[in-house]
Amino acid sequence: MDPAYIWLILAFGLMVAEVVGTDFFLLFLGVAALVTSIVTFLASEISFSAQCILYGVLSLVFVVIWLLRHKRKGPRQGDYTPNSGFDSLKGIQTEIAEVGSDGTFKIIVKDSVCLARAASEGTQFAVGDRVKIVDIDETTSRPVVEKI
Repeated sequence: MDPAYIWLILAFGLMVAEVVGTDFFLLFLGVAALVTSIVTFLASEISFSAQCILYGVLSLVFVVIWLLRHKRKGPRQGDYTPNSGFDSLKGIQTEIAEVGSDGTFKIIVKDSVCLARAASEGTQFAVGDRVKIVDIDETTSRPVVEKI
């Protein structure tokens, strides 16, 4: 089989595999394989080791381009990052929905009821007290609130 077809198959495989990816990394490697395939078609006397070196250099160049593009792009507003949703709760003002006999209490946050923790020990809460979320407890993921 002609080596140009091998590079073409590799290019196609990498570009199809990019369907699973999200950052176009494999697409850039596929383009490097496609360019290597075209060069191999045009210059059929090039050795396979030279083709591999060409693919390596092109891959390196395209990966650097991808890195520069990816770094410049940075995080966009609305991008999902794990556990970042909790940060959006800080500053929300709500009220106490229920106080348990053991001192626990529940608040309403974005149409959901959740357990919360007092910012300072010994603070007493009653149903209807207005509170503000000041932090999120890292160990329990519960909102930490203080009276307002």
